[in-house]
Amino acid sequence: MANTFNADQVIGKTLYALQDLPIYRDPSDSANSVFTVKRGSPVGVVYSYLSPKEGRSYLYWVFKDAGGREYYAIHKQGLYDFKAIQDQGAKDTETVVKEAAAASVSTRDFIATNIKTLVIIAAVAFLLKDPISKLLK
Repeated sequence: MANTFNADQVIGKTLYALQDLPIYRDPSDSANSVFTVKRGSPVGVVYSYLSPKEGRSYLYWVFKDAGGREYYAIHKQGLYDFKAIQDQGAKDTETVVKEAAAASVSTRDFIATNIKTLVIIAAVAFLLKDPISKLLK
């Protein structure tokens, strides 16, 4: 199953093309490609993204060239190496949700969830207190 990333996790990361990828100067369905990034090459560092709207059927990643001029690449499944995004520190949506849930667990809920383990640890420590102290003497 492919990992799903929130577009905000991709900003500031370098995207790599999994296949030859057309580059555009206009982020619209009717735009003509001005360049092609070859498979395995970096597309660029994601500056922003543009959501679909009328005249733009897909999300477009926004990059800036050396002169500060924006260029765009369409987002479709299978066009980018998202393992490289994870290697750069991006977290998939599932990980972000799990971390947020874990961070929001109160001390009371944590203790209630882990009480059985805590009781077992305390019982073992109590039972082993005397044998351990005899071994140390």
